[in-house]
Amino acid sequence: MNPILEYLRNDIITPMTFLPCIGALLLLFLHRSDVRSIRLLAFFASLSPLLPLMRMIQKYDSSISSIQFSFKAAWIPSFHVDYFVGVDGLSIAMVLLVSIITPLTILGSFRSIGAPEPSKAGCKTFYTLILLEQTGLYGAFTALNFFHWFIFWEMSLVPMFFLIKLFGNEDRTHAAYQFFIYTFVGSVAMVIGMQFIYLATDSWDFIDLAKMALPTDGVHSVLSSKIENLAGSIGVPFLMNHAVTLVFLLVFAGFAVKVPLWPFHTWLPVTYTQAPTAGSMLLTGLMSKMGVYGFLRVILPLFSPSIAAHATTLLFLAVATIVFGALAAMAQRDLKTLVAYSSVSHLGYCMLGVFAVASVTGNVNDKALALNGVILQMFAHGLSAAGLFYFVGLIEQRAQTRALADLGGLRKTVPVMCGLMGVTLFTSLGLPGLAGFVGEFMIFRGAFPLQIGFTCVAAIGILLAALYLLRMMKGIFFGPQDDKWNAMPDLSMRERLVSGVLVALMFVVGIAPGYLISLSNSAVLELAKIYRLVA
Repeated sequence: MNPILEYLRNDIITPMTFLPCIGALLLLFLHRSDVRSIRLLAFFASLSPLLPLMRMIQKYDSSISSIQFSFKAAWIPSFHVDYFVGVDGLSIAMVLLVSIITPLTILGSFRSIGAPEPSKAGCKTFYTLILLEQTGLYGAFTALNFFHWFIFWEMSLVPMFFLIKLFGNEDRTHAAYQFFIYTFVGSVAMVIGMQFIYLATDSWDFIDLAKMALPTDGVHSVLSSKIENLAGSIGVPFLMNHAVTLVFLLVFAGFAVKVPLWPFHTWLPVTYTQAPTAGSMLLTGLMSKMGVYGFLRVILPLFSPSIAAHATTLLFLAVATIVFGALAAMAQRDLKTLVAYSSVSHLGYCMLGVFAVASVTGNVNDKALALNGVILQMFAHGLSAAGLFYFVGLIEQRAQTRALADLGGLRKTVPVMCGLMGVTLFTSLGLPGLAGFVGEFMIFRGAFPLQIGFTCVAAIGILLAALYLLRMMKGIFFGPQDDKWNAMPDLSMRERLVSGVLVALMFVVGIAPGYLISLSNSAVLELAKIYRLVA
């Protein structure tokens, strides 16, 4: 067989990952004044990964909990660094989400790519950055060697920094640097923790490390013993006594900032508000999921005793994220900031499900139900939050304002936008029949028998979400209308296509979520069983 065909038969993920990057390189050959060609090339380059993805989904075996479509090649053997990629139930839904949100983000940016309106030269830079971001996201959701994975983790940070810095709103410079510093500091903490693990184990491999971390007596594992032995050789008493906890906290910090989990969330509202619409859609729809995915891929498998030991504190942080995020959203009068705090609150539901499985009591099926709900909630939130930021961006383009007090009565002028945005708001609210309901229901149903008190308090977030989301809809579309909005145009065909695809998927996932659940269930059950071993 031809070597290239043999390679493609064995490795589906690498072509999928780097096709957008190839598209970004091809953009360099287009003249900056040829805006139409730049847009079309960027859009089709973002769609190109769908071909290997469809092949992957077709061959994916949902009954297998282990890694599928894996490809492993030695990269830096002396440092045990491999190019190692693969997907399982924890990641395949996120890969699918990247393949949906990124092309829609590019298509939705054809009319306006930022504020202030950039020059034609900026158009090529803008779409190049989005395609590089797509490659970074694919890599972050498929890489299984920490060294290799961390390159993509940081690669996703750089394009987003420049998207905010070059194409954001009035305070974009401050927001870009705040975003970069917060996430970079979290990344440094995570690298220090993982470096300690590597020195103790001589492995960067997530799968091998997860096997070493399986608890043997509820507290100790091969991984924890190796970490303690390394700490003992250093000779620092405090480190010797608390080595595993310190390593856990360092790695935890990196993912907590990315989600973000309260109180690591303070960078998010400013960043989301100042980012261009495309940047906000990618940040909330995809990049925030990298943090939750990190908890599923790294924190839960590697630190199950630490999670169990600190479960009460972690659950408090999750509930605080839900409730404080919702209260902050209620206080906002800027549409983008309101949606930003709403995103913080809704990601708190994911963290509630993640930390609830740390309970030392409870049925494995309840834990698996909560974790399946987390993955479904990540997917649903990616659709609804990206959709909300898209609609807010459209309103800002037309009205030149994001202030809720300046709007009202737009239902008469833009009825199609009102209907589609209304569905998106109800999805975020968790209305039955839409995508947001199923994930939240599974999280609460799985978490309730495990952590009754925290789950009941977290339910307050649902009530608060109804208040601020319904107030948002009333403030935009109902009530008296200012005469200056009489000429506001409704959605164009392209805008209807972007929002229509998102809304259609919200109905599909809400009515028939079984397929997505089947993709994740086997891997989730295997992860939930770890906590049966924790005493």
